[in-house]
Amino acid sequence: MDRKFYYYSRETGLGLRYVRAVLRIWGAVIVTIPLLVLYHFFSFVSHQQRNNIIRYWYASMVWFSGLTICCYGKPANVHLVSNHVTYLDIPVLGSLQDVRFVSKSEVASWPVIGYFARLANTIFIERTNRHLKSYITHLTYEYSSSTNICIFPEGTSTDGKSIRPFKSSLFQAAINAAKNQNIFIQPVTLNYMNTSNLYGEREEVFSWVGNYPLLPHLWRVLKNKSGNVDVIYHKPLRVADFENRKSLIAANEEAISSGIKRK
Repeated sequence: MDRKFYYYSRETGLGLRYVRAVLRIWGAVIVTIPLLVLYHFFSFVSHQQRNNIIRYWYASMVWFSGLTICCYGKPANVHLVSNHVTYLDIPVLGSLQDVRFVSKSEVASWPVIGYFARLANTIFIERTNRHLKSYITHLTYEYSSSTNICIFPEGTSTDGKSIRPFKSSLFQAAINAAKNQNIFIQPVTLNYMNTSNLYGEREEVFSWVGNYPLLPHLWRVLKNKSGNVDVIYHKPLRVADFENRKSLIAANEEAISSGIKRK
């Protein structure tokens, strides 16, 4: 009798997870359509209002993913350097401040995601050695502009338990820009935790690593009931205070790693 009740309860729970995922998808669509209309077709919408629309959309996507954001420290309205755990990093950070993200060029051609990445003014770069000089020049210009940018210098997403060595070329652009003006970078640590406790287990849901296909992983996230993401803003670093990119990278790695150790 106990075994039958347990099995029935498990199937019921799985059914609720599917319903939850479908409702979240519909909710995201219902929110997105009017925002797209407002963004595209109303000429009176100013540049800042467009940025506000993007931030509201990011915040909505975070909510529909079941995540609650917990901030430690404050965003300093400067450029960001963050560890990279999942595609959810972008709406999480984008919901907290106006920022443009740097992404590999192939993301621009991804279905749906590429479209929204272009709408959000993502900076796409070719990361091959052949294009190294041109993308450093491009990023140097972006660091010098009035808009804050965010880089994920690991170059790929991880399980969030540690960081990979940072790509030095992304920091060379900041050093180049700092020759002509004050450039500040704020390290940020992202920690995700699944707060759902289904059948006595708390499985890892949010990190997107390896060759896990995007859509099955997103479906898994949407079925999950809830989770937290800690966003830890560390002290901003003045790029000109560092002798070279090696020391700048080391300072960012140390700050971000210190936040991961809080898990």
